[in-house]
Amino acid sequence: MTVEDYWGLRRIQQHGLGAEATVVDVHRPRKRPEEVRVRFVTRDGATIEAWVGVHRWAGLEEVGARREILYDPADPEGGVLDKGETWLHETHLYSAVAVLVLLVTAFVLWRPKLVWAVWDRVTIRR
Repeated sequence: MTVEDYWGLRRIQQHGLGAEATVVDVHRPRKRPEEVRVRFVTRDGATIEAWVGVHRWAGLEEVGARREILYDPADPEGGVLDKGETWLHETHLYSAVAVLVLLVTAFVLWRPKLVWAVWDRVTIRR
């Protein structure tokens, strides 16, 4: 899911169409990241309202604020990205690396004899 979302955002950043959006609502739940609801007009003239998560929006705004966005013409309601957002899921990338490290560590702790046997074979051949 992280990889798919990351590449989707990269695709919007590279090939998305620009528009000016107005913040129409800000959702600040207690236990989840904040979201903003924006309204913008596509190049086709359609008026779109879309929820944009905090990871796609550079800082939170108040209702009525205007901001340049990029949107996916194939999915303008789901594919919205603040034009000023540069973070693009580095935290997801770090999380994926951490999960891989934890999986390797868990395997080493779960099967230490197997790991050391392979290690001994590799070092003896050198």
